[in-house]
Amino acid sequence: MADENPTPNSSGGAATDSKHLRASFWGNLSSAAGHIKQATHTESSRLRGSDYVSVISFPLAAILLASSQFIPNGTTFRPWFVLFLLMSLLYFIATRIGVVKSFTPRQAHLVWMMIVATFIAGSVFSLFVFEILRVL
Repeated sequence: MADENPTPNSSGGAATDSKHLRASFWGNLSSAAGHIKQATHTESSRLRGSDYVSVISFPLAAILLASSQFIPNGTTFRPWFVLFLLMSLLYFIATRIGVVKSFTPRQAHLVWMMIVATFIAGSVFSLFVFEILRVL
């Protein structure tokens, strides 16, 4: 199996170290977080123009949506702010999804499963919040 005999690659990381392939749950979580932190620090200095648009528009949309609570007649603007947030999120995903072409089939499948799981988690969290608000 590929997991038992990893082939070294030039990028290093957990993929080349056989002890990281079968680490414990907390060990995997810790090393993944460290790897993501290092990759984010390394790659965040090289942003394209479209990246700046999405990096700015998404937090701006979230701030506008949150501030609609305090704006007079904010409920009339809230659907537009939600739409802006949704469009910002879709733009963010669309500008980055092309990288999946360079993944192996296994990596592409894992990324797809993470996207689906994130969507389901967001949906469940929304239902949870709505249920709490209904009870209050």
